[in-house]
Amino acid sequence: MGPLPLAPDPCRCPSPEYAREHCTRPGHPANPREWALCSHTQQKGLPAITAKLSDDYRRKWDGLPGADEVRRRAVRCQYRSTELLRVDEVFSCCGNSVKVDVYGCACPALANGRGISGGPETTLVGCLSCQHHDPITGYVRQPGDPRVGLVIGSCGYPALVELQIRAARMLCGETVPILISDDTAEPEKVERLRQLAVRYEGVTLWRNSEKLGHAPGDLVALWKGLEWAKAIGVRVLVKVSNRLVWLAPRWLNDAATDLLKSGKAWASMPCLQGEQRFAFRSEAIALDVLQAHRPAVLEALEPGRLATIGTWDPGHRHGVIAETWLWELFGRQGWEMFEWQALGSQRYESRWPVMLWHCADAQAKFEQAAREYGLSLGNEHVGLGPWGE
Repeated sequence: MGPLPLAPDPCRCPSPEYAREHCTRPGHPANPREWALCSHTQQKGLPAITAKLSDDYRRKWDGLPGADEVRRRAVRCQYRSTELLRVDEVFSCCGNSVKVDVYGCACPALANGRGISGGPETTLVGCLSCQHHDPITGYVRQPGDPRVGLVIGSCGYPALVELQIRAARMLCGETVPILISDDTAEPEKVERLRQLAVRYEGVTLWRNSEKLGHAPGDLVALWKGLEWAKAIGVRVLVKVSNRLVWLAPRWLNDAATDLLKSGKAWASMPCLQGEQRFAFRSEAIALDVLQAHRPAVLEALEPGRLATIGTWDPGHRHGVIAETWLWELFGRQGWEMFEWQALGSQRYESRWPVMLWHCADAQAKFEQAAREYGLSLGNEHVGLGPWGE
């Protein structure tokens, strides 16, 4: 059976770039689902490429970045607002109903009210095709940047872990090594974490042999992280909790640079949690591996020694407060804390769009950030809940 006849419609590739690269002459079918049957594709032997193009096209209509545009979407346009105005339902050329995020926009192209609905508004799809798209600079490597590694204290949110991975790689460099320190018990979630370690190069999964719980599970990430960082030649280790997502360009790189310039061994910020005061914010800690990888610290942080570490909740106190215990451990080493100003001190105060934290930001903010990185949180409820939720 010979190749199917060419469709009479003109080429409708997602972009002129695709058309120039993959079309020998106009004639792709209008429906992307039919591209696999296109005679151009059959003659050139490119079914995998056309499948990718079809997926990119669908993702753009869904308001998500195409595979070749993820890096561009990782940085915000200076004209587009950070606040989501609403979510509209629109229909693609294939007849599919999809939802798109609508933002305010001060782009010169919209000066005369040429946005959707006649106003100064835009969608992510519109931003990708806008000739005035002027993104704020994301990751730019600077001379003298120290090698920094990220350890994520995973506690049952695999979709959120993937958001943390993508954001760190796009905003702080594609080669940032990442360790997932996992304290998850559910097999399905563990398997999803394993798949992340396979899918993303330079991402390692290190699970606990048994579930340690909230505070011990978070602190043991420091022990794993220090051993891992020393083994792979990382100079500065940054540990973040699962429900803290940084969204600022170069946040890892600048934190590492500032810590080394200070000459101190570790960095965080004094912590205010409502009326409660803690020595520092344990959800984000930076360590100079050269100073911190020492026997006294590693022995104290071993999993078997953390059973008495607990958390503070209103009306309930479980064991030794983690922040107090770690502060005293570091104090015995003669270390002073370098204040990581970008982190801020107030746990209940939102620092959007610099970062997202589950005690300060609503679920909608986490979902919005996930969409901007081409992800979905699914049924993972993260935002604006007290400890333990």
